[in-house]
Amino acid sequence: MLFFSLGLMSFFGLSYKKYMWVFFYSFFFLLYYMKFLFMTGDSFFSGQFMFFNFDSVSLFFLYLSVWVCLFSFLPMMYSENKSSFFLFLLIMTVLVFLFTTNNIFMFFLTFELSLIPIIFLITSWGSYKERIFSAYYFLMFTMITSIPLLILMGLMVYLGFSNYLNSFFLISMGGGVNNIPWFLKILVLMGFMSKLPIYGLHIWLPKAHVDAPVGASMILAGVLLKLGGYGLMRIFFIMSFMGLSFFFVLLGVLGYFFTAVICMRQVDMKILVAYSSVNHMSLAFSGIFSYYYLGFKGSFFMFFGHGIVSPMMFFFVHFMVFRSMTRLMHGNKGYFSMYSTIMYFMFIFFIINLGVPPFINFFGEFGIFSSLFFFNNYFFFFILYGFMMSGVYVYNFFTTSTQGKPNWGFSSLSIYFNEIFICMISLVGILLSSLFLDTIM
Repeated sequence: MLFFSLGLMSFFGLSYKKYMWVFFYSFFFLLYYMKFLFMTGDSFFSGQFMFFNFDSVSLFFLYLSVWVCLFSFLPMMYSENKSSFFLFLLIMTVLVFLFTTNNIFMFFLTFELSLIPIIFLITSWGSYKERIFSAYYFLMFTMITSIPLLILMGLMVYLGFSNYLNSFFLISMGGGVNNIPWFLKILVLMGFMSKLPIYGLHIWLPKAHVDAPVGASMILAGVLLKLGGYGLMRIFFIMSFMGLSFFFVLLGVLGYFFTAVICMRQVDMKILVAYSSVNHMSLAFSGIFSYYYLGFKGSFFMFFGHGIVSPMMFFFVHFMVFRSMTRLMHGNKGYFSMYSTIMYFMFIFFIINLGVPPFINFFGEFGIFSSLFFFNNYFFFFILYGFMMSGVYVYNFFTTSTQGKPNWGFSSLSIYFNEIFICMISLVGILLSSLFLDTIM
């Protein structure tokens, strides 16, 4: 799939700076063969090579990172400064080390370093004058919550523990890491929860998305929100959170319900899509800590599917805002009568985001809902109404923006080939990942 899509890109001539596509193609080629060179199993913490780790989870997050970095740059290639390509390249390089490292200090360093290119993208190519404040808010909020994680890692190494994640995993099987007090476990998880983010630690997300350019918003939604999920899936096998599972599941379920209520009353399209991401990530968070296999695997499916669908939702918002010059939902109407091709793609991605079968998001939500129902029957009310309200705000968003007469004037802007190509390649990615679920984890 990756080679075929990149070959199409070269053949049809997204010709500006062709060395960019040569680099991406070569990078995918190397990633593909890394799996055969270093991957020795499909379980967690398998495929060790020096301080690198190549198991199924890290490889699929790695593929998702390169994939999203590729089609996130395309909307900015013709409308922004071309030098932003090097920031996308830097993000991709940092993410490669993050998803393959087994050293805990290297993990923390790349975990925080991945924020820096996004800060430069927001401050350099953001659309609004508040972008500097939003960048500082994003940086300080996410870095401060990670300080307890750094302190704990340093303390464990000082006490004689190995500084490798697989060693922590082996020690935890003997109970060595599980004697940490409950309040310190919550503080450690805050670093991952704020980057996920779940409801309550999400305040930076709408601000960052509103002031970020389209490429930065797509990377934020597609990859950087998954850093918290990847960290949670790693630390879930290192520390025991059984005594705190009810608190974490309740936190995620209530976040899923409240963000659906917030989305129903939003009129700003970018903020609505940002809160939609909080909505799904809160649900995935609760699925991990339900301590059911269906919940854990469903959360992984949701991370992977949301990593493709959510950037496309920001792309469609950018497509409309670029032509109407307003982010207000009621200021964007009648797009179906002028841009029917893009609106058909938009409809498909919106129903995928709702969790309609047979797409990967459906299997993710099904696994999480099943595990939460087994975990506690009383969560059924919040899950049901949260799911219903999610359908209402998606339906309202789509019908408001596509139906009626255009109230933003007749735009002379035609549809560019790279806009159609982004829709096609993302649809191929989500379809193939849904059809071949047995190859994902």
